[in-house]
Amino acid sequence: MRQNPVFADRPDFTLAHQLEETKQGKSMEFISDPNGTNMALILSLEEPRSGVDFITKDDMNPQVALMKRPEEEYIDAHVHLDVKRALTGTPEILIISKGRMRADFFTEEKEYVTSREIAAGNILVLFSGGHGFKVLESVEMIEIKQGPYTHGLDKEKFDSRALLPVELLES
Repeated sequence: MRQNPVFADRPDFTLAHQLEETKQGKSMEFISDPNGTNMALILSLEEPRSGVDFITKDDMNPQVALMKRPEEEYIDAHVHLDVKRALTGTPEILIISKGRMRADFFTEEKEYVTSREIAAGNILVLFSGGHGFKVLESVEMIEIKQGPYTHGLDKEKFDSRALLPVELLES
């Protein structure tokens, strides 16, 4: 399993423990449901990183790595082989290029968990659970998700406003 070498001697550490111990709370935050399952990852591209750092476990979908490569480095040419994978769910990646919005996170059972503001320069990786958004300032973003497109057969919409705390409804 790929692991941050700083924690190689502590395989019991979860991503949340790694996040806390490295004090990267401003640049990376995992959102978990009450059972500890990672539902989402919010990345900020404010802090430079060195090398290649896979921040998701091998069994997570999608895989996320942060990379910083020096000028003139050559990354070997390669092809990706046809490997059959059994995937469950539809992970999404949102790259926010302009504006800001509030992301509301829910369990698979549609129970409210928490909310976070995401803005230009943030990347939101959605692994599981439910989510909804309130645009706070006109947003431009890129959405990437697992295909092929199933014409709405891969999602169930629900009225999240009835589940949100009152203070969020007033903002």
